[in-house]
Amino acid sequence: PAAVRDRANRTVLAGVRAAAQQEERAVWARLAGARDPVTLLITGGQLHEVRARLARLAAVAAAVDRPGRALLDLEVEPRPTSGQGVRAAVAQGDVDSARHVGVLTPGFTTGVDELPGRLDELSALAADAGPGTATVAWYGYDTPQADEVGDPDRSVLDHTAAEEGGARLATFLDGLDAARPVEEPDAHVTAVGHSYGSVVTAAALATGDHG
Repeated sequence: PAAVRDRANRTVLAGVRAAAQQEERAVWARLAGARDPVTLLITGGQLHEVRARLARLAAVAAAVDRPGRALLDLEVEPRPTSGQGVRAAVAQGDVDSARHVGVLTPGFTTGVDELPGRLDELSALAADAGPGTATVAWYGYDTPQADEVGDPDRSVLDHTAAEEGGARLATFLDGLDAARPVEEPDAHVTAVGHSYGSVVTAAALATGDHG
């Protein structure tokens, strides 16, 4: 259920933030004691990476720090080989009982750092749609970034990232359906894809019946 996932993911979020803060202090100490240019360069890069991760985790925390919000999914890769290393899905409203659920998948150059503002937009959308509506900002895939255009496996000009993201989105949509209580009727789910997210959404829905 969404409430259980929310509690578990908030616990994970607190843990990874604390670990990243500890890592930042350790890296800063190494940087302060470094003297040769190579060590300075490497350690400086490590400090930049951990601070970027902390900023993204802070954005996730800010997004869920409002009434009616639920952290449905959270994945953190400290040293990602692609993407930004933090993936999350945040709901506004109760997806387990809402009659209507909208799931937004973002696109090119986006990331979890924009979650607080995106959730405000989705809250307004739900209010306009009327009672019984919940929305989800699904940032559960590695969105292509501007500096990855030349990488055929990550480029917005290719479909590889969309297929990988689509598989993740399909699993998420299946999870929404599976977690719904038996006494509740099936939700009317609307999948919304923005920019490259529309390609991801198409890839997800082409894999089968996801409600």
